[in-house]
Amino acid sequence: MVNFEQYLIKNIYGGRISEIYDISENYFNQSPQDLAPETKLHILCSIMKITPSDLDEIISSHSAVSRTIKGHAFEVVFDAMMHVNYSDL
Repeated sequence: MVNFEQYLIKNIYGGRISEIYDISENYFNQSPQDLAPETKLHILCSIMKITPSDLDEIISSHSAVSRTIKGHAFEVVFDAMMHVNYSDL
């Protein structure tokens, strides 16, 4: 089987999120939201052509990026907590 980087190069045209989602779903045969966090990191870094350390450096060096990620993480955790605690509403 072709590795993900080769598959990505053959199939990506614009780099839009929907395109990345579709390519990932087709390659891994499952919804990207169900993939392991490590796999998602690999996909993101492959698309950006950086290493996980580079991504960490970008996040830590740019407060606007860090705030956006922290805000999104809060939303995800808050939504999950609301779903678990108040699923009957």
